[in-house]
Amino acid sequence: MKGFIVWWICCCYSTIMALTSIRTKSYFNFHRRSFKSHCLVHKFMEFSADLNLNMNQTLRYIDTGYKSDTSISLPPIVVLLGTAQTIETYTPHISYISKYRRLIIPELRGQGNTSLDSKHCAIHQHVLDFTQFLSKLNLSAVDLIGFSFGGRVAISVAAHYPSLVNKLSVTGVPYIRPALGTMIINSWAELLSNGHLRDCAWSLLLNGYSPEFIEKHHQKFACFVDMIVESNDSQKLYNLITQSNQSPSISMDTDCTIINSNSNNNNNNFSVSNCAKNICCPTQIIGSRLDRIASFDSVEELANHIPGAILQEVSSVGHLIPFEKPGEWRRLVLSFLSS
Repeated sequence: MKGFIVWWICCCYSTIMALTSIRTKSYFNFHRRSFKSHCLVHKFMEFSADLNLNMNQTLRYIDTGYKSDTSISLPPIVVLLGTAQTIETYTPHISYISKYRRLIIPELRGQGNTSLDSKHCAIHQHVLDFTQFLSKLNLSAVDLIGFSFGGRVAISVAAHYPSLVNKLSVTGVPYIRPALGTMIINSWAELLSNGHLRDCAWSLLLNGYSPEFIEKHHQKFACFVDMIVESNDSQKLYNLITQSNQSPSISMDTDCTIINSNSNNNNNNFSVSNCAKNICCPTQIIGSRLDRIASFDSVEELANHIPGAILQEVSSVGHLIPFEKPGEWRRLVLSFLSS
């Protein structure tokens, strides 16, 4: 009888654990690989941002450290996330890339659990935050990867602080955003201004993935939406989307922690089109012809304006290239960074 009770308790525990993990597994396992989420929990740290803000304001990040003697000789890889993305979004990439390189992923203002004031979300503020973040980690130079919004921040960092970037890889960033992409982003802002985060999440996904991917994985999309809603805040995301698409001209002051984003000057010093020509590090630009947010023509134009940049195409995917074809995206990026 005692053995039966032990067996029954074990069965109940296993069932509960399986049910509570269904959401995580269905969200992350595109490549049919099991993922032990607990193995990364101890690496989720909060960086107390010494930016003369309120004492309780922090920038959340993950730092995997060095896993091999070889990786110690290489600069760390820093990934800057796209709109509405969090550290957990990159779980499949974290577990793979960190085998070979030290990997650092911060959540910028307006993203995830970072508590830095989202009222200051213009690109130049993100650039300033990033430079101080690297300083806190005692990093003099990194290999910088940026996707979508994160790619625009990465481009600005490389243009204004060239000594900080060893190599630059950018995915899904247009030179000048076409009308369709602009209207889609404006629709997100309108939804968020009315508190419709769930509707915005649906639009993010349906405009981000290719028709083929949606057809194949449509049953998982409600779960994807839940993950976005649980990881984001309507007001923070609204501030991020609206302010990061403004690039006022400013005078960078490394002693200043908050820069006035209400400048009336129309000279867009931190726009992609003005930063591109000033990038001097080896640069990789990745795009897709099915991208509705950043058309391939506009991505190609960006590559043409960055001296020496290489352009690479991932076929049959939408805007969310790192998640539709994660293996191919990683191979392209890691091959470039290791060359």
